[in-house]
Amino acid sequence: MDTRDEIPLEDHRYFLARLEHLEHRHPAGLLSLIENRKLTDHLRNVTRRAMQTLGELVSQNHSFEQADDLVMRQIVADPMERSRLNDPAQRRKLRFLLNRYKDAMPNFTRTYLSQSETTE
Repeated sequence: MDTRDEIPLEDHRYFLARLEHLEHRHPAGLLSLIENRKLTDHLRNVTRRAMQTLGELVSQNHSFEQADDLVMRQIVADPMERSRLNDPAQRRKLRFLLNRYKDAMPNFTRTYLSQSETTE
């Protein structure tokens, strides 16, 4: 499969925007994803879904800007998705684990949208 013209999911702005959203708006959810070793899969799945939805909206004659705005508000960074970490120990734990995660991000295996698509 030729992926030369594709941006890896891990380098896409939706991947990073989702991580930032979780960090600032939904830290309890972020901590749970990190502790359960599901954060990378979650970020990839959200990015994949966002990219596919963006393409569908643009093909339905939405402007790119409109489609991107909808995808950001409804999939990547839903403003209704919120939580808090009130326990200082939990906040420190999240900060420690998140820093380790961010340090490891450049070394993640790169995946591409086309790798998850099927052809008929």
